Amino acid sequence: MKLQPATQFLGALLMLLPIAAFGQLCTVPVTAHGVTVGRDQPSAVRTANTTALNTMFTGIASGSIPCHNVQFPEGTIEINGPVSISIGPITIAGVNRELSVIMQTSPTAPAFLWDSNNAYVTGIYVHDLGFDNANTTAPYNGVQWGLQFQCTAGAKGGNSWGYANSQFERLSISHMNVGLGEFTTGGGVCPIWSTHFQDIKFYNMQSHAIYLVSSGAVGQPANQFDRIDILQENSPPATTGDAIFIQAPSGLVMNSIDIEGWDNEEIQIEGGNSVIINDLRVEHAVFNGCNPSIGFFDGDVILNSTSISWDSFSNSCMANVFSIAGASTSLFVNGVTLTANTAAPSAGLTLWRADNPNPPGKIIANNLTLNGLASEYLPSTAVLTTTLYSRYSIDTLPPPVDTLPPASATYMGRSFMVAAGTTGHIIYRCIQNAGTYQWVAQ
Repeated sequence: MKLQPATQFLGALLMLLPIAAFGQLCTVPVTAHGVTVGRDQPSAVRTANTTALNTMFTGIASGSIPCHNVQFPEGTIEINGPVSISIGPITIAGVNRELSVIMQTSPTAPAFLWDSNNAYVTGIYVHDLGFDNANTTAPYNGVQWGLQFQCTAGAKGGNSWGYANSQFERLSISHMNVGLGEFTTGGGVCPIWSTHFQDIKFYNMQSHAIYLVSSGAVGQPANQFDRIDILQENSPPATTGDAIFIQAPSGLVMNSIDIEGWDNEEIQIEGGNSVIINDLRVEHAVFNGCNPSIGFFDGDVILNSTSISWDSFSNSCMANVFSIAGASTSLFVNGVTLTANTAAPSAGLTLWRADNPNPPGKIIANNLTLNGLASEYLPSTAVLTTTLYSRYSIDTLPPPVDTLPPASATYMGRSFMVAAGTTGHIIYRCIQNAGTYQWVAQ
């Protein structure tokens, strides 16, 4: 269809009008100074006036700048300090996470810093941006983060402030000490809740990709993580923490999590309740020291459809796939494939480890597949207390033990599977008969 002259003129006029005239969209103040070869084509390198950028966000927060939609242009946008933001609702976006990359040139600052300033910040929407560090050689400075959240130093998180009902998606974060999380200085920890993190790629992190610590008030309730990729390759830094560390996550849901090449604990969940992790894949993992792959402490966790493989082990101690701790820990594992791409460490490899037993919680596991691992599901009684055995089952079968513990009220109604020489196994159940506890073959 051919446009009429009047329509063509109106369209041309609209193209010429400055975006600010609509009072809706703010463009980032940048100055072009070169080009860099991108993945597909050369892309402009621009220097953002970090001071002016922070002044703009301050103006948005005060209402003097009528804008709640900030657009970063295509290219590599260099900043020389933290971009400090304390406002919501707000949308901050780029063209694409590989085409709009915010490059932090300061060695002592995060890229984006949210400070709630003792306020309730809601409605943050950040999408289609990349965050990188001009220094791609580790070690990175401890304060070099991609997205950092905090309260004003000295403040303590509570129901009346923090971050909520926000969304972060289609982002990439590379060469940082921490990808995204909460900076803990003094009491400056705020809760993050009801927030969705989706389609985020982390590349060569040093300490953590995701780090959410408890505020001590409301924890981190009702957050969701979908399609999270954490990749360590091409001379990655030696990691010093967990790939994902979350405290007090009430109602946490994680879907499609991929962690590759991490040489420390992959996931640590502490406290909270109602945690569901679906489709977790860990590849080319490295057991470094005595840390397990997955650790849970004081909370109930459901782990569905998981694949874990290792490339190397430390010989300094026994390696453990899962670790549970705390009497209130309940771990329900459904559909897990475990693969060792190398020989087990000389100190041994166990499926479970229990820290601080008395009792150590409960484990129910179904549909396990072991590749390249010993068929033994449990370590010997010298490693774990027999209390763990009484709360443990694999594929609806009772746990295997070399010898039965003394029959007592502790094991009333419990069953164990004992090897019967080379002929097979016998299942025994602890019962009480005439006031005496005893093991009876089933």
